[in-house]
Amino acid sequence: MCLPIVKVLSPLDISEKDLLVFEEMVLKSGEVNPQTLPDLIQNAYALAFIWMDGALIGVGGVKRPSNSYRADVFLKAKVAFDPSQFEFELGWIYIEEAGRDKKIASLIVEKLVLALDGANAYATSSVVNYKMHASLRRFGFELVGTPYASSQNASDIILFLRK
Repeated sequence: MCLPIVKVLSPLDISEKDLLVFEEMVLKSGEVNPQTLPDLIQNAYALAFIWMDGALIGVGGVKRPSNSYRADVFLKAKVAFDPSQFEFELGWIYIEEAGRDKKIASLIVEKLVLALDGANAYATSSVVNYKMHASLRRFGFELVGTPYASSQNASDIILFLRK
């Protein structure tokens, strides 16, 4: 087994074909709106791809959410922090079944945090995704606020901030 290879790139530096592959993987999570995802990907700050043994096994990204979306997330989570101080959202992390339980998500989080170069960011996660919570905490994200209802699935969402 080879070590995982991670590439973090601007969407501007990624072929249309690879952007579609990224989109397809993110859609597998069932946690995004398929209608808005393509434009959000194009507007992202950074996209991560991870390969193991020659196969793409995971993706993740640093999003540039709109001011209104950010404000809505912070309001739903009932936090007093100013959402304008958190320009970026870490997310879209999806790992294929073959890559799970191998700390692949942590590797993606690490590389995306490095791409942020110290900028404040937030992330949201399902309340039951304990492994993602651990990955986020490992790289400086702190749980804040209260859980709120997801608009995409049955599980509630929680907010993490990295300052």
